[in-house]
Amino acid sequence: MDNQGKTLPLFDNQLMSIKSLSKYLDVPAGTIRDWIYKRQIPYLKAGRLVRFNFSDIRLWLEHGGNGCQLR
Repeated sequence: MDNQGKTLPLFDNQLMSIKSLSKYLDVPAGTIRDWIYKRQIPYLKAGRLVRFNFSDIRLWLEHGGNGCQLR
């Protein structure tokens, strides 16, 4: 617990799925998949799973979200 009585998250930078990113950005999951295919959004792969680092997505949005790959 922190000093304000609230519990801290186990991980401060959890990975997001396509579904959760779709809800966060308020765009269809198909659009996210298209951006992945065109390499327009920063993503990570773990085997066949595609995940998104929240801090990478925030930076991507700050740069206009127009195809900049951070890695």
